[in-house]
Amino acid sequence: MFFDAMKKYVFCLVLLSFCLSAFAEKVVRVGCFDSRFCHRDEFGRLSGYAYEFQRDIATYTGWRYEYVEDSWPNLFQMLKEGKIDLLSDVSFTEDRTRSILFSSYAMGVEKYLLYAPLAAGASFADVRNLEGKIVGVNKGSVQVGIFKKWESQMGIKTKIVELVDDESVQAAMLNSGKLDAIVSGDAYETVEQMVPQTEIGSSDIFFGVNKKRPDLLEELNRAMAAVFRTNGYYTQDLYKKYVDNLRNNKFLDANELEWLKKRRTIKVGYRDNYMAFCAKDEKTGELKGALSDYLKMMSSVFKNASIKFEPVAFASTQASLDALKRGDVDCVFPINLDPYDSEKAGVLSTKSFAGTDMYAIVHKDNYKNFSVVNENVVAVNRDNPNYESFLQVHFPKWKPVIVATTDDALRYVSQKKATTLLVSNFRIKHFERKLDELNLFGIATSHIMKLSFAVRNDDLILYSILNRCISLIPREELDAALTSSALQDYNTSFLDVIKQNYLTFMIVGGSVLFVIVVLLVRTFRSEMKYKKANRQLESSYDHLKIALAAAQEASRAKTTFLNSMSHDIRTPMNGIIGMTAIATAHLDDPEKLKDCLKKISGASDHLLSLINDVLDVSRIESGRTTLNREEFAIDKMFIDITNMAQSLASQKHHNFVVDYSGLRNMNAVGDPLRLRQVILNILSNAIKYTPEGGTIKATLSELPSSTIGFADYLFVCEDNGLGMDPKYLEKIFEPFSRDELDENKRAIQGTGLGMSIARSLARMMDGDIRVDSVLGKGSRIEVPFKLMVGKEQSAGSVDDVSLDQLLQKDFSDKRILIVEDNELNMEIAKEFFATTKINFETAWNGKEAFSMYEEHDAGYYDMIFMDIQMPMMDGHQATRAIRSSGKPDATTIPIVAMSANAFTEDMETSKRSGMNDHIAKPINVSRLVMLMEKYLR
Repeated sequence: MFFDAMKKYVFCLVLLSFCLSAFAEKVVRVGCFDSRFCHRDEFGRLSGYAYEFQRDIATYTGWRYEYVEDSWPNLFQMLKEGKIDLLSDVSFTEDRTRSILFSSYAMGVEKYLLYAPLAAGASFADVRNLEGKIVGVNKGSVQVGIFKKWESQMGIKTKIVELVDDESVQAAMLNSGKLDAIVSGDAYETVEQMVPQTEIGSSDIFFGVNKKRPDLLEELNRAMAAVFRTNGYYTQDLYKKYVDNLRNNKFLDANELEWLKKRRTIKVGYRDNYMAFCAKDEKTGELKGALSDYLKMMSSVFKNASIKFEPVAFASTQASLDALKRGDVDCVFPINLDPYDSEKAGVLSTKSFAGTDMYAIVHKDNYKNFSVVNENVVAVNRDNPNYESFLQVHFPKWKPVIVATTDDALRYVSQKKATTLLVSNFRIKHFERKLDELNLFGIATSHIMKLSFAVRNDDLILYSILNRCISLIPREELDAALTSSALQDYNTSFLDVIKQNYLTFMIVGGSVLFVIVVLLVRTFRSEMKYKKANRQLESSYDHLKIALAAAQEASRAKTTFLNSMSHDIRTPMNGIIGMTAIATAHLDDPEKLKDCLKKISGASDHLLSLINDVLDVSRIESGRTTLNREEFAIDKMFIDITNMAQSLASQKHHNFVVDYSGLRNMNAVGDPLRLRQVILNILSNAIKYTPEGGTIKATLSELPSSTIGFADYLFVCEDNGLGMDPKYLEKIFEPFSRDELDENKRAIQGTGLGMSIARSLARMMDGDIRVDSVLGKGSRIEVPFKLMVGKEQSAGSVDDVSLDQLLQKDFSDKRILIVEDNELNMEIAKEFFATTKINFETAWNGKEAFSMYEEHDAGYYDMIFMDIQMPMMDGHQATRAIRSSGKPDATTIPIVAMSANAFTEDMETSKRSGMNDHIAKPINVSRLVMLMEKYLR
């Protein structure tokens, strides 16, 4: 029993495996070249002859396509090399069977045309003009052989250039004069950039299959057979959809141009009073209806000529045909004659370009018993061969009764002298009033009357021109014109509506009258509410005016900001560019070079501060700024800040006073970077807006705290500078605002973002900013904030060491790895590290860095400086790989992020990935050397 069960189990597994393999989705690499075979539009959507064919094949095979896009010659070479699996539009030759497989069924027929540049017009209609010309032909295609055979037959000799470029490049070469002509298929995508001249040949085209994929060929043949069984005219339908409607005949040839030049105007005879198709306007005498729109479209459809039409009205279709035979007009509209009737009438009928559903008008008494297959008596207008032909083809059992006019025909049906009358669906609305009066009704026959132009048998050039016009105008535009004319022709008076809907009108009218009475009663009540609402509206209007003024002020502030930013950014950029040029010109003058570099550094710092301000205000307004939490010495931080400010103040000979004697808790937990930003911003403003020789006092003290474990601090900045206008104080914390009222302040650089950023950061620290200022006397700014009390720090931290002392340290016994993908940043980093005498190696991405770390023994590298955004493997991924490698120093080797991602959340992300610290670009040398001292000693 056990073995029987095992056999069944194994059999089921094998069967399941077979089913899964049978239905597994195959990936087929298919070539896609920009043409009517496979075209990608501006939205990335694919369409085309081959694309649709391939999609239908996939419904039978289950293939999934990967599209490889290139020119046809390049794709054909890729097919031969096995780099793609399937390619369309491949002509069969014995030579090609050695390198590729062919489908058993042709996917269509491709015609090959000779194209000339736009400027050449029809210059090669006489093929002798091709003698000695340069002709481009797709490399590796059968077109080369076909063209050579053709030129031999024509008795000419050209210079053939084989091309591998796509169609747009070929068209550009043609129109730039690099080529005189191009040979390509009739499915050429860029046909509007060139003029087709003549057909040189054709060939059956197949799907080409990778020689190494015979499995695909078998499935392809089965699928193509299934497609053709479903639709025997499949390839003809595709050709009509994607190729036949190409605009490759938008150019008249030399014979047609000459004919049009002699004829000048084409006279079009039409049946009058036959809306919505055509009629003469009683007021203007001009043609109206769909024919008017058709002629306008046709007049400008060709690229190299415009056609002038002159419409001529006739009382009947037969009258217009008689005029055509006499030569009074050149063509007639509308005509519905099949080839037999056209031959009998001695005319040629063009392609149909309009169709109308035919309705049978019957008496309402006969409505239920009427059938189009019965023997009916039909009333037909005299002198209208269209209807006579239509009846003989579609309703051979019907017996016609000839009447003078359509009104007579309607009366015949009303009086039951005739069973029915045929009317176009576009004209039935025209007779709607008459139908109601005569108790008649319209029934759809499900037959369409196709309408065309008629020309004389010997006028073959006009016949060709009209047919091409019809082909070139999109069918939807023709249908839209006919529908529009039908709607314009349908006019119904108000009295007609009342007669047709008498009962409904009475009910609606009575209801409306009742509603009016009710509304009059309620009007008085509404008046009181209206007055009350009006008072409220006036109040709201006042508020809206205030809001509008505020919005306009904000807009002006932003405009001022943009103008200011343009100036403020260009100023340091001018300094950087100018000083760089000066330094380049004085490479042999060390003192001049040092001065230029110092000024470039200052301008770069200023530019960086501008960028940081804009980024900060953006992140704060979007709620993406967070505060870091780390322990720091607040007294040392304050000393660092005031030392920086002291150097700026000394340049303007300020009396700069610092007092932090009121501090009790020297160690705090918070975000020292953001706190430093707030304090330094306020001190910088004080220094900028205090004239030379002024006094600035910076005080940091500690207030009594009501919260255990927290300390309340107060920073105060006082100066006797320019002060601020009271109006500006009202908007000092608004982004982009600056005090422009005082001319002395307009020349001082700034973005108007500093105080907005500072207050936002202060409030994130449970604090705020208070400003007290008197114009011309000075300002006092207070910043209260709360921080958690930290633990005591050990003496002798890295922060106590000066940069000069750090630069004197010798790291020659240490080795670091620098990971950076940008060449310029790598060069800068190498120069920085070289000043410390440290040994360093470099890697250009995270993957290379991880490989170098694994190749060496533990302890080979003492520290790693890692960029974040890199190809192959980024800094975070590389760090996680190192930490999880299992080497003895994997968890202890210091890794420091060295990245332009400088926000708090970026630093936290670096630490979460396993990094020890973070240094932001542009690199601060002092910060860099301090980190080396921290982790290497």
